[in-house]
Amino acid sequence: MLSIMEDPKYRIDESRIISEMLDGETIIIDFKNGSYYSLNNTGSVLWEKVREGYTKDQLLQYLKGRFDASPDLVEKSALTLLAQLVELSLLVEETASSDLPSVEVYSGTKQEFYAFALQQFQDMQEMLLADPIHDVDETGWPALKR
Repeated sequence: MLSIMEDPKYRIDESRIISEMLDGETIIIDFKNGSYYSLNNTGSVLWEKVREGYTKDQLLQYLKGRFDASPDLVEKSALTLLAQLVELSLLVEETASSDLPSVEVYSGTKQEFYAFALQQFQDMQEMLLADPIHDVDETGWPALKR
């Protein structure tokens, strides 16, 4: 864990995960532990802003402007999700560099707010942890580890 920072930045740990947004929902696959995750539409907005390099303060500023809810509710929900993503090692917290992106001011109609939510699934762990090149039987089919 890092020491107290003025305004930390989060980085997606691309050494172990991939993610894709589909119909407003983000699917995250962790190839290290075999779990996959789903972020709801508000969580997907947070994820995309992390991908763009926003610091924690920039991220909170943007989210408070985008969603139709009290700023305190948006902040509390966002910080809870960020802590969960760091705990699961999907995001890495680091010191922000000096070349920060400028914060996009959300100028559209405020969107309805739903608490940022992450769901974890482990029903495909065996398949996601399989090595399709090396873990095969004599006929070439995947031989899953027990």
